[in-house]
Amino acid sequence: MLEIKSNFWNKNGRTLRKPDLKCLRQDHELYKTMLMQLGGKIEYDIEGIRISDKDLPTPKFNLVIAMAIEENVDLAITPEYSCPWESIEQFILENKLPSENSIWIVGCQSIKPKEFKELTERHANVVWIFDDTLVEQKLTENKFFDPVCYLLKSRNTDNEIKDVIIVQFKTCNSAEIWERDNFIQGNIFYVVDNRVNSTRLMTLICSDTLHNIDFNTVNEAYFLGQPLLLIHIQLNQKPFDSSYKKYRNNIYSYGNKDDYNKEVICLNWARGVTYDDELGNEIEFNKYGGSSFYCQTNKIELGDNRINENHKKGLYYTSWKNMKSHVSFLNYEEYVFLIENTKPSQIASLPALRNRTGPKVIKTFGWDNQWTEAETIRDGFSQVCSEVEDVPGNLSCLTDNDNFMEVERIIQLSSGDIDDSSKEDWSKIINLLSFQISDTEINNRNTFTHDPDTVAKTNRKGKLNRYHSLKTKILTNPLQAPAKFLNAILKFETGSSSNNIYLLNLHSIDGTRKGTAIYLGDKSFAEAKAFKVKIESLFNQDQQGKQVIVWYNNPELERIFDENNKPEISENVSQSPVSYKKAK
Repeated sequence: MLEIKSNFWNKNGRTLRKPDLKCLRQDHELYKTMLMQLGGKIEYDIEGIRISDKDLPTPKFNLVIAMAIEENVDLAITPEYSCPWESIEQFILENKLPSENSIWIVGCQSIKPKEFKELTERHANVVWIFDDTLVEQKLTENKFFDPVCYLLKSRNTDNEIKDVIIVQFKTCNSAEIWERDNFIQGNIFYVVDNRVNSTRLMTLICSDTLHNIDFNTVNEAYFLGQPLLLIHIQLNQKPFDSSYKKYRNNIYSYGNKDDYNKEVICLNWARGVTYDDELGNEIEFNKYGGSSFYCQTNKIELGDNRINENHKKGLYYTSWKNMKSHVSFLNYEEYVFLIENTKPSQIASLPALRNRTGPKVIKTFGWDNQWTEAETIRDGFSQVCSEVEDVPGNLSCLTDNDNFMEVERIIQLSSGDIDDSSKEDWSKIINLLSFQISDTEINNRNTFTHDPDTVAKTNRKGKLNRYHSLKTKILTNPLQAPAKFLNAILKFETGSSSNNIYLLNLHSIDGTRKGTAIYLGDKSFAEAKAFKVKIESLFNQDQQGKQVIVWYNNPELERIFDENNKPEISENVSQSPVSYKKAK
């Protein structure tokens, strides 16, 4: 029977008090998180799972912990089955452990009960908290645990600081036969919280989610209506499978603006993890990363600068609109991310100081025999552009532009993929269709291309193909481009005072004309005409709505544009260009 335990600090002869962890305080102060997204080659057998290069994990983890100490992080996390126990022992022996107000959540390699008991006995100076009844029952079994360790400090009743390691064993095996047949099932979820004014902290290990715990109704651990920081560590080939992610739908389908206080951090391995099959062939284990931050709030920093800077360092924003939530995905490659974040609850701070702005990447580190700060984070966009170009460099206007939000907007507009129901706000990041995710959590971003979903990849490439055709084939063709826009440039004039800056993507080569150019691909005349009318209706008090040009295939390339319908100085611009009230 599963148990969710929070009152364990002073049990079994322990005299501990609850800690005071910065990441769980309900105030407005930022906290620092370090996430290790591990890559590499793995091996598995009846002994468990581990990185195949046995000399590699220890230095990798030791250096990560050294960085965590140097950066004074408040929360450090590693994924499921990642950290060797040799590193845990070295942390203890060298006293490289969290500060008093910090916590490390370390997914450890598998371990057998006898090995685990001997390890805890070797380090009796540490206060170990785990399901000792289960360990004793399984001592003679030649099977393994899948553990996560909480490393932290707390004080006892004599106010002495103690090193504490809480060990939680995974409670549900995956479908993999090697794990199913050799796995010892845990029974306890530990909930960590502070002495006062605390967010609750709990960790799920990969398939633990199959229990489908509803964190909006679990009263035993007082989650109902209470702030929660939920950590989900994984080694998962399908992190967005409905059965693995149902708990997130449950969390964010509940609540109102007064109790949007539950955040989720998912941490998987990097994509491209491999293993050798029985014949010695190297097989790709996973195509996904899928590590991500989930936040439900009415307030979040969505300015272009914030989103662009995060993008440069490997964090990509999306909007989960139907859940009124925000999801920021990490780059799928092997990196260590240092991230600054706001608290799920800030109720202990004055209202004027509360502001949940979401995660902000400070540094990103790549592995090259040591962890070094990465100058370039590979988002995959240049690769997709190179696959679309018929001449190398045709899309350099996109790939060389480090304003990723502007690139997203111009691709969406030029390819005719915009939400006209948002009216003049269509170009806001939260309304851009490429930023929208559904309950499937498929990533539709143009400039971040790691999601392997076939539909997303097809749609992304389709939009880029239409943009490419518009730029290189349509606007350069005197039979298709109006004379004044022949060889025109696709761009936004971000310094412009126009009310419709992100509707005017078309600029004549002499700089005297502006308009809107859209290539829809395969559409009927009726569909193209209706779309043109919708675009014209978005123009706000501006005559440039008359300069909308729409191309479509039916089946040959066609154009909708009235060259005689020119802006006039006497135009009534107080109404939409397509309003029945429009008059001179």
